[in-house]
Amino acid sequence: MTRISSTGIKPGFTLLELMVTLFIMVLFTGVVAVSLGPALEDARLGGGTRMVLAALRCARDYAVAHRTDTAVHLGDEANGVGVYIREVDDDGVESWRPLTTPAGRMRPLPAGIEIAEVADPEADENTEHDPGVNFTALGSGEDVRITLRDPKNRTRTIVVDGLTGQCEVAKVVEE
Repeated sequence: MTRISSTGIKPGFTLLELMVTLFIMVLFTGVVAVSLGPALEDARLGGGTRMVLAALRCARDYAVAHRTDTAVHLGDEANGVGVYIREVDDDGVESWRPLTTPAGRMRPLPAGIEIAEVADPEADENTEHDPGVNFTALGSGEDVRITLRDPKNRTRTIVVDGLTGQCEVAKVVEE
């Protein structure tokens, strides 16, 4: 049995109060969804940068741990990044095969992110550079700068130190 207050009104919310509350919630949800667009684009560029950086570090670690040469291929036909290892069979024939571990397998870059440039700062301007980075069994690599770009032409640059094989994101300069 429902109790009625001394004024004769049942406790609770009216339909009008519920409709106004729902309208305000929908309005705030729309405002938040629109404001998340730029943050999502920044997250894609950052995610693509971290993905390339992880592949580079995986390749270097694998090369040192297994005493073999590795390579990171960038921007293949799937616009992705993957780790390859060098194998030599009994006849001395050299071949490269993709690494199938979760960290090294081929992964596509986030939507809209592309490898804009793979450049060797020491090389001559007329020299064409292979779109990838090689690591030796000792962990050394190539002096390379990898630039990723998003649809709004914002870029992030990853620098690989040739002597140590260490990889890091170059300091971002906002314009």
